Amino acid sequence: MGGITAMPRSKSLTVITPSHWGRRSLLADILEYRELFYALALRDLRVRYKQTVVGAAWAVLQPLALMLVITIFFGYLGRFPSDGIPYPLFVLCGLLPWQLFARALNDGSVSVVANGALVQKIYFPRIVLPGAVIVSGLADFAVAFLVLVGLMAYYGVTVGAPVLLVPLMVVL
Repeated sequence: MGGITAMPRSKSLTVITPSHWGRRSLLADILEYRELFYALALRDLRVRYKQTVVGAAWAVLQPLALMLVITIFFGYLGRFPSDGIPYPLFVLCGLLPWQLFARALNDGSVSVVANGALVQKIYFPRIVLPGAVIVSGLADFAVAFLVLVGLMAYYGVTVGAPVLLVPLMVVL
């Protein structure tokens, strides 16, 4: 069980460090602080969709709107090839992982700064903050992935063995 070791360095500075410094994995830290992880992830999901007019439908509308714009400009006007795959499907297959990666990188890096007051007050593994933010990105990805599966069914495209690698890509 982790604890707090406060080491006074001067009269005005106290450094808070974990008692198990360097002896544990990040996954073990997340598991130990899973209640905080869940609370932060749930907070992020609630705040994200509570302030939008369309709510959770934004997770579907955003990639579909971007897919439509890219399909019009690159597929129909630019006539870029898609190797026989319907262009909207071609675009959405590349767009979903890219949006997940971009959101995880952006929101994950901002999360530590945005929660600066919490970071300065108590000790907890800092990996919890970006991890919790990434969970809401995974929720968006899951919803949009279902749209991709529906689009694949609409165009009659069958699922091949490479689709089984999608969970590995998401974990990465």
